[in-house]
Amino acid sequence: MRSKRIKQLITGLVIIAVVIVAKTCLIGHYRIPQNGMYPGLPAGSGFWAYKRAYSAPAQVKRGDIVVFTHLQNGQPYIYIWRIIGLPSLARTNQRRGECGNFPGEG
Repeated sequence: MRSKRIKQLITGLVIIAVVIVAKTCLIGHYRIPQNGMYPGLPAGSGFWAYKRAYSAPAQVKRGDIVVFTHLQNGQPYIYIWRIIGLPSLARTNQRRGECGNFPGEG
């Protein structure tokens, strides 16, 4: 009886620890402050997002929601943006006939 109770307690503590680690390192809960993503996500909507960066620019897809933090006046400000357009890998200026890659791309 006592060992069963101890096993339940340990299992409960392990589950709580896993949830805390996941919330801290892997996922985050965000709330949309204005109607910038209406009608899909109206103001006040909450959503969960993975806290991992894209490893390559090619992984970004149209419709993705990107969350990042920027410091303004020493305070963190969370930006929530939906990807609506994607650049091509090379830009071409038709008037000058020039072509160039984006910074960080070979």
